[in-house]
Amino acid sequence: NTDSVANWESAQKIVQQALDLYGRVDGVVNNAGNLRDVIFHKMSEEEFDAVIAVHLKGSWNVSRAAAPHMKAQEGGAFVHMTSTSGLVGNFGQANYASAKAGLVGLSKSIAVDMQKFNVRSNLIAPFAFTRMVGSIPTDTPEQKERMKTLMTLEADKIAPFTLALLSEQAQGVTGQIFGVRNNEIYLFSQPRPIRTAHSGEGWTVQSCIDRALPMFKASFYPLELSRDVFNWDPVSVPLNHKNDETSMREPLSPGLDSLDALFHPRSIAVIGASDDAVRIGGRPVLYALQDGDTRRVYP
Repeated sequence: NTDSVANWESAQKIVQQALDLYGRVDGVVNNAGNLRDVIFHKMSEEEFDAVIAVHLKGSWNVSRAAAPHMKAQEGGAFVHMTSTSGLVGNFGQANYASAKAGLVGLSKSIAVDMQKFNVRSNLIAPFAFTRMVGSIPTDTPEQKERMKTLMTLEADKIAPFTLALLSEQAQGVTGQIFGVRNNEIYLFSQPRPIRTAHSGEGWTVQSCIDRALPMFKASFYPLELSRDVFNWDPVSVPLNHKNDETSMREPLSPGLDSLDALFHPRSIAVIGASDDAVRIGGRPVLYALQDGDTRRVYP
């Protein structure tokens, strides 16, 4: 199967193959990705469209193909991969940031629309060095330094939390945005009003300039990049390290260290970019890679 998630008909075929092989689809991980990093004023239409087609449209294609089957079986979970490029900002990634910010709206809409069918949708902003990240340009000293940091981020660290979100023990978790960075897990805030300006007589252009904008100025967000917000080295100490604080937090559910305990023996179609074999409850998992390659992984 060489179908691409960026194509509607191909996404239908990918999900249908999962149904033919396993009988049902209980989870979808939208992890397919590509990059075309270019500074905004030099970015071409093709470079913009190519990234939107895979990250945003591809996630919609596969999710939409799986949704009727999850509705019929009254259960399922989606996990979409967003990015701090869209949540915070990064240089030269207007296409990628737009797609990843768009996924925030897509995931929330799926969570709201599918809630009554017991179908959940969440996002993860993963920090990991992958083949896609390896394609980021390293032409300048700043880019080379950024790449050194990225190469310390382990892709394997993303999988446990992804599987936890797919599990039935995470039944009450939906519409959320998380991040995973080596041994750190984050819950992100979501846009809500933080200040209000009121004028009894209404607003004019001049009064907005003279009063409203100055009132808000103290609460404006700076033009930070992802590395400005996450400006400490990734935490990678062992779990039994004396500084580990996991014991201070309630776990999502007992037994999450055992994958077999998370799932009934069902199939899960994982749409993403990975070379690693994953088994859930001893069952195979279907992967659709970013280049459209589909592979079956057997126990």
